[in-house]
Amino acid sequence: MQPIPCILAHRSPSDRDVRIHLVIGPNRESNEQKCSCASELNTSVPTVTSVLARAGYHVGHFGKWHNGDVPNGTVAPGGSPPLSAYGIANSRCYACNNPVMYVFSDPWFPSNSSRLIVDDAIAHMTSAVAQAKPFYLNLWFHISHAPLLPTAAQLQALGNHHGVKDPVTLCAGPNPHPHIIGYTTCSQLVYRASQFEADAQIGRLLDHLDATNLSSNTLVIFSGDNGPEDPHIYINSVGDPGPFRGRKRSLYDGGVRMVLLARWPGRVPAGQVSPATMMSADWLPTAAALAKADLKPHEKNALMGHDMSWAFDPARPRTPRTTPLMWDYRADGYGYCYHQAPRLAIRDLEQPGFKLLMNPDFSRVELFNVSESRFEANNLAHRYPEVVQRLSKQLLAWVNTTAPSPTVRATHKGCGAYKFPTSPAAPVEEDWV
Repeated sequence: MQPIPCILAHRSPSDRDVRIHLVIGPNRESNEQKCSCASELNTSVPTVTSVLARAGYHVGHFGKWHNGDVPNGTVAPGGSPPLSAYGIANSRCYACNNPVMYVFSDPWFPSNSSRLIVDDAIAHMTSAVAQAKPFYLNLWFHISHAPLLPTAAQLQALGNHHGVKDPVTLCAGPNPHPHIIGYTTCSQLVYRASQFEADAQIGRLLDHLDATNLSSNTLVIFSGDNGPEDPHIYINSVGDPGPFRGRKRSLYDGGVRMVLLARWPGRVPAGQVSPATMMSADWLPTAAALAKADLKPHEKNALMGHDMSWAFDPARPRTPRTTPLMWDYRADGYGYCYHQAPRLAIRDLEQPGFKLLMNPDFSRVELFNVSESRFEANNLAHRYPEVVQRLSKQLLAWVNTTAPSPTVRATHKGCGAYKFPTSPAAPVEEDWV
């Protein structure tokens, strides 16, 4: 089988692979101060993009980057590396330090972002075909991140889809918006029209693959990097985590459990639901296996992720996961306190229903059977102390292999961070950051 061109239409950077969310430039020190995180992704670390570039792929990245954040159109000398340092041949980004950037300061960038990203993706694929090279693409869409600002035409496109002549009359504002005064469309329409435009542009991308006879040899992956934003943080964020507890910035399932869609005609069966569990750290070994890109022994040994290529190609053997899914979120959450999870989490390999969440100092310990209770409300830690002991030992051993966290200011107290009034007239105080 020839190497496959791959598209990753997915907003989760490709570290081996973790979301990096770094703010670099004028505030280069902020990551060390806030969460003891690295100030940038080390270019010597193998990434999906560098590994596939080494294997001969024409690699592109278009959209958000979040590994360095400088003023639009200004490259910060001595700032984070450009995307080319990670094996990326063609790129245009924002929240980055790169020679070619999108103008995020343009208030109408959110409206046009999906179209611009797909335009760049099509140009990259055309370039790869002209060079007779397989291609790999990261397409990290802005939508449905804040801010959202659909145009009148995009609002009407949503209305036309539902047979509504004037959709704005169905859901009037006012809607306070940081960019446009007097923008009176309600939050539900803002969110849905923005997402509808992104969906239309993804459809245009798939149509291009069909029209150029690339679909049968192209795997398309679509997913997200976290659960929905809390509408108390941004009014137009009306995404719903469904039956799960947690939202963005939370290790409860509503914050980390995302749908993943795959399209590969002739390989991935259409219309089927897979029970496979995959995390972003799995994408590097998975993409490398599918593309027949060799990983060096020291690279394989350092990986936390697992090769999940069998989930996309039924002909591949299924291999058991040997390292549990684990998370370390070093910042406090926002919004309702019951969405704010402890700092650490682990899924049990021995008894797959169990999920442990805890703070390193054991100030919060929560054990749930997510097979029986999706909402993570029934804490079973007191009932299964042996499970807590076993999982906490694994989790803390892993944390000790990561960068130390002496400057983490987050408390991860959740609802325990709130001090209730001592009298009816006393104000409620908060001691969380």
